[in-house]
Parts: sequence; structure tokens; C-alpha cells
Amino acid sequence: MSLLDRDISVSSETVRPLIDQGLIHVNWFICQTRRLLLVEDVVDSVKLAVVMWLMTYIGAVFNGLSLLILGEKFNHPVRFCGLHLDLLVRGLRNFIFTLSSEKVLQNRLPGAVKRTKTG
Repeated sequence: MSLLDRDISVSSETVRPLIDQGLIHVNWFICQTRRLLLVEDVVDSVKLAVVMWLMTYIGAVFNGLSLLILGEKFNHPVRFCGLHLDLLVRGLRNFIFTLSSEKVLQNRLPGAVKRTKTG
């Protein structure tokens, strides 16, 4: 007998006790939440506030750790088809810097007027 031939339907007798148990848990959670947030017991409400405040710091630490992990992952030189892209980018930046200097640009542009410094 294959798995496709098996009957996998769920009967209402199986589901009803699970739903009843889940309903008990949901009602308990709602009552506890109302008790803590509406300050029925001051000590328990302060404990909840302190735990929530500490969880913000724990979240910040994990956020910082994830940034460190990502920074370490992308800090290594990138290779593309056996070439170091960092070297290519550095060379391109140097080339653009030399082209953007005033003397090189003025010599290459037709009709560029040379400026004289007036002091």
C-alpha cells in the first residue's frame, strides 16, 4: 500500500480536544497580559518592564554582531575571473584623479581658457 492510498483525513473527535486545550492556553495568555499591562500587580509589571528593557540591549548586541559578521565577510579582496577587483578600482580612481586635475583637463579640452591667479 502506497502513501497516496492512505486515508489522511482528520476527524472532529481528534481535533476537538486539541482546540479545547488551545483555547485554555489562549485565555490564560490574555488574562496574564491584561494583568501585567494594566498593572494589577506592580511588582510583576515592573519585572516585565525591566525584562523588555534588557531585551532591547540584547537585540542591539545581536544587531552589532551581525554587522561585524557582515563586515568581516565583505572585507576580503574580491576576485573576479582571477583578477583583484580592488586593484582595478584603485587604478580607476587614480586615473580619474589625474584626469580631474586642472592642468590635464585644460590641456585636453579644445578652447579651454587658462586661468591666471589674481591675488
